[in-house]
Amino acid sequence: MNARITTLPRNLKDYAAPDAAIPHVRQAYEGAVNGKYPAYQINGIWHYDLVNLPVIAAAYGLPPKDPSLRRSGCEDAATVSPGAGEARHALAEVSA
Repeated sequence: MNARITTLPRNLKDYAAPDAAIPHVRQAYEGAVNGKYPAYQINGIWHYDLVNLPVIAAAYGLPPKDPSLRRSGCEDAATVSPGAGEARHALAEVSA
């Protein structure tokens, strides 16, 4: 399931640890445009897949609330949507 980039800060807030520095909408938009995490456009509006939330959080260095979620939905970074860019590298660092 996909979601608009404007919902990313709220979804990251629900996913990440309470003391994590959640990016603002503008930072989320810039991350999508610059390939920081997997995102794509639908009719000119940036979206991301909710299953990639762990990868996106890792790209911003955000730890999950629940450590068991750290690898949930992203066992193999190669299966992540195209455009992951730096997010794949961040995932590898988190996994190490």
